[in-house]
Amino acid sequence: MSSSVAAQPLSLRVLDMNGQVVAHLFEGERPAGQQNMWLDLSAVLPKKGLYLLDIQVGEEKVGKRFLRL
Repeated sequence: MSSSVAAQPLSLRVLDMNGQVVAHLFEGERPAGQQNMWLDLSAVLPKKGLYLLDIQVGEEKVGKRFLRL
């Protein structure tokens, strides 16, 4: 018996500490389950500083702070 879980919409954005979107990293659908992505942010974030990675999967939303050195 095989079960398949439908793909869900995924959005990855980077916001500055003022809440302004500075980069859209991914917008689309991904299959359910754990995902790994490699992101080179040097091209989209030329300035060093503190940023927020905004992750939305379906209706769930999470924010993670990170420092660009």
